[in-house]
Amino acid sequence: MDRRFPCALAPILLLSAVAAAPAGAGTGEPGICRPDRPIRRIVIERVPVFDLEDDGGHLRGLYRAANLLHRPMQTRAATIRSLLTIREGEPCSREALEEAERVLRSYIFVQDAWVTPAGIEDGGVVVRVRVQDAWSTRVRLSARRQGGASKTAFGLREVNLFGTGSQLQWTSSRDQDRSETVFTFLDPALGPTKWRLLARYGDNSDGLTRELSVGRPFYELDGRWEFLIDADSAAREEKVYVGGEIADRWRVRRNRARVSFGWSPRGLEGSRLRRWYLRAGVREESWTPAAGAAPARPDLAPLDRDQLWLGAGREWFDIDFRRVSLIDTGRRVEDLDLSRRVAIGIEFGAGRGEAAGGGTLILEARDGFQTGRDAYLLLGARHRVERLGSRFVDAETELRARYVQKPSPLTALNLDLQAFRGSALEGPRRRLMGGDTGLRGYPSRAFSGDRALLLRAEFRYFAPWSVGKLFRLGAVAFAELGGAWDRGHRLGAEVLHPDVGIGLRAYVKPSSGGTTLHLNAAYPLHREVAGRHFGLQVSFLAARSF
Repeated sequence: MDRRFPCALAPILLLSAVAAAPAGAGTGEPGICRPDRPIRRIVIERVPVFDLEDDGGHLRGLYRAANLLHRPMQTRAATIRSLLTIREGEPCSREALEEAERVLRSYIFVQDAWVTPAGIEDGGVVVRVRVQDAWSTRVRLSARRQGGASKTAFGLREVNLFGTGSQLQWTSSRDQDRSETVFTFLDPALGPTKWRLLARYGDNSDGLTRELSVGRPFYELDGRWEFLIDADSAAREEKVYVGGEIADRWRVRRNRARVSFGWSPRGLEGSRLRRWYLRAGVREESWTPAAGAAPARPDLAPLDRDQLWLGAGREWFDIDFRRVSLIDTGRRVEDLDLSRRVAIGIEFGAGRGEAAGGGTLILEARDGFQTGRDAYLLLGARHRVERLGSRFVDAETELRARYVQKPSPLTALNLDLQAFRGSALEGPRRRLMGGDTGLRGYPSRAFSGDRALLLRAEFRYFAPWSVGKLFRLGAVAFAELGGAWDRGHRLGAEVLHPDVGIGLRAYVKPSSGGTTLHLNAAYPLHREVAGRHFGLQVSFLAARSF
């Protein structure tokens, strides 16, 4: 399916430049995979972290030693088979093989994956599944600084425990809000089943966090049902910001539990997909001033909740994925989601006190278009409003737009727009803007309000060479304009603040999750705002995008 955005709008965004064709995955021998032929056999081929079939150069010995160290954690063939969305005996189709490859690539312990037809056997198709491991064992010792805010962390993490795909993690961290120690266990597929288990326990300086979830998700597009049970409990401190400064501190105790069932009566029909959901749960929240004194901004005080609720939802999809390369990561293939999705969810609650009666409505929509050769436009919108007793609270509307173009095989241009409008927001739900939320030339949480806007243009360059099999380097240049403000202020230079900057990137090729190291230097063009002085902001962090 080739859905194109109307050509008349393309010049408004950017004059398209000639670009090279995006990278595609191997399709195996042409003509083999057809719906009238079943998948006769699936052959699993495991590739170590460093593939030495090609020349490893003068570091070949180092790569071989790393593969040897990783061998106890190399993904088992049984694990790969349990995560596949294709099965022996099913009709073979190009779309099914592409989905299987795409799903495998999405797992954090997979560096790359290939699912291709390899030949004919007894009138059916032999499918080869080739999976390359990522380095899965992490000793985390990090110091992250972004927008003037620092975060330090130390931890141990294994994302492919003995090759089963399970994750086990211990992390101790400290940031501007709290220090915490967190233990996490995640199994994406219990044994040979499609059931998923998540358990998390956190001990924080301002409380604790506990979470348990078990369920069987829609693990493939053609999945017919999902079931989920989850519960979490937390006690922590939340801050309310006004004018970039802390106005109040609140302690919250939160207990939630939910059961959800989803089904798709017809599954995937061509590119179209429909899903229904039924949900039920309990929600308890209690808020008290952290200092014990009356809040400075009682109009922004969060509300208590004690509710039993029932909900229903519906989703409509028109599936469209494109294979691209060197847009958001340094990976061989990226899966750009241009799918159309429309969703509606509604909840009805019965409770006590301020939460007696009420409900929540959520509307979501997104779509993607190809506007030209190697040029794409992605649009999204979300609206949420909650009713507690006789009043409406936390009405939120979000709009997003992203335009991506590849002027050349080694460059990418990203234009982003994010807009937010809130009404009757509780204090902790107010929008923050600063160095850690997209406006890199200003300190963390420099601006706050019930309105927010961010415009960003970023040009990315990917170096044509790598540092052995370890890093792919690159650079970025960006300009941003954004801010957050309260209702009553006019949109203009008073609330929108520009910055410009440059950055270096190092994509860690064998890393789990596609880690990219960022070093940014951003300069604020508004040096003084409301009596506050700003200067050059330098940030260093690890992220999953370029």
